[in-house]
Amino acid sequence: MVFSPSPTAFHFSGCLKSHFRPGTGDECNQLHAADTSPLVFSEFPECNPRKYLGSFYTDSLVHDPVSLKLLTDVIGKDKVMLGTDYPFPLGELQPGSLIESMTEFDETLKDKLLAGNALEFLGLKKETFESQGE
Repeated sequence: MVFSPSPTAFHFSGCLKSHFRPGTGDECNQLHAADTSPLVFSEFPECNPRKYLGSFYTDSLVHDPVSLKLLTDVIGKDKVMLGTDYPFPLGELQPGSLIESMTEFDETLKDKLLAGNALEFLGLKKETFESQGE
């Protein structure tokens, strides 16, 4: 399931608590980073959202270098992937330009954020796409 947690949390209260079962095929897999807010979890005081870190992926579309750095530090460098908001014109004009501009990120991390983590999420191999261009 892919969803924006803030607008969805109030409609599906308890999704993370009652339906988030990693490894069962019945989990919330990907969250939209720009819509995430600690206020969502204030409605569920018994829930500590940190216990889910590392169990889901999120997109990189946060529009700010400090936020992107924080996102990779908190969610995990292996759990953040390129986001665009396509087909809506709310994202970057050049998808991935924020990631590419991050001087704090080495090329390995940039590659993970731009493609590697999405391939992992989808269960695909990079080599499959590299050989198609020849």
